Amino acid sequence: GPAAPSGPGGDVPRDVPGGAPGPARGLVLVGEPEVGRYAVAARRRLELLAEASTRIGTTLDVSRTAWELAETAVPRLADYVTVDLPGAVLRGEESADPQADLHRTVVHGIRDDCPFYPVGHQVRLDPGTPHMRCLEGEPAVLETDLQATTPAWMLPGLEHARGILAHRVHSMICVPLLARGVLLGIAAFYRSQDPAPFGDDDSRLARELAARAALCIDNARRYTREHTLALALQRSLLPRGLPEQGAVEVAHHYQPAESEVGGDWFDVIPLSGTRVALLVGDVVGHGLHAAATMGRLRIAARNFAELELAPDELLTHLDNLLVRLDREEEDADATGSTGIVGATCLYAVYDPTSQVCT
Repeated sequence: GPAAPSGPGGDVPRDVPGGAPGPARGLVLVGEPEVGRYAVAARRRLELLAEASTRIGTTLDVSRTAWELAETAVPRLADYVTVDLPGAVLRGEESADPQADLHRTVVHGIRDDCPFYPVGHQVRLDPGTPHMRCLEGEPAVLETDLQATTPAWMLPGLEHARGILAHRVHSMICVPLLARGVLLGIAAFYRSQDPAPFGDDDSRLARELAARAALCIDNARRYTREHTLALALQRSLLPRGLPEQGAVEVAHHYQPAESEVGGDWFDVIPLSGTRVALLVGDVVGHGLHAAATMGRLRIAARNFAELELAPDELLTHLDNLLVRLDREEEDADATGSTGIVGATCLYAVYDPTSQVCT
């Protein structure tokens, strides 16, 4: 541009009429060709990683977390994303043989008619495929020219004839989903609309996204496993059937929470003189710990009831028991856990002779 007028500080020579040099102030930027484009691309990758930290792992649902990975990557990194998880992982378990149990869990892309087998399809792998190479330990597999160098059988889960030709899928990154040393599945990123193939920077970005998603999937898997175990434990501790008694007609229904399993319980206990005790309780908290504590309190309550204790005396004994359990938990737990917070309980004794409920 035109030279700036001369002034104090930073003056440099410039041409003036007549050919004599004069002072001028200016700015010169020197750098590699296309350095600006590289800087913009790097900034966009950082922005995508920052967004992934908030978008991936918003729930404790394995499938939903896998979908969040795909929705984050499309279209800013890839045009299509597929995620294959073993059935055991979807159930909250570790898979002993992921290769034999892979199921298509996510298919997401820029078009609704994705060139991939649908969700639920069992993915079968052959030796040498990118997916198999990831299962065998490679951190990522980058294929930059699928149409020219990769035979159809190399891409499991892709409907090759119409997929590669009609949708112009030309490059792919395949990444294992690894968390805490456990292989949880495979994520594959495909490009078709952008004519530029994936590069090494894209591969590193895909690996970082997959690592974030794998950790969240593992958290969701562990939660699913604990939720299933807690629900099974809680149901096993509830009454299998109602005892015979003639004082009252009893009807009951138990509906566990959709997201959390707690320490709810009920009981019907026949007493002497045709009396009957009715009990409903709830341990504060959720999960296996609350369900196990519920079982201990239910057994204690039955034992106290069979001693013909009055309701206020029975609840006093239960309260003392809970305080002892809480103290034992604190003594045994070196992590500083608060142990059992408490429980609520309603205990009633009905006497059909006097028709009095205490």
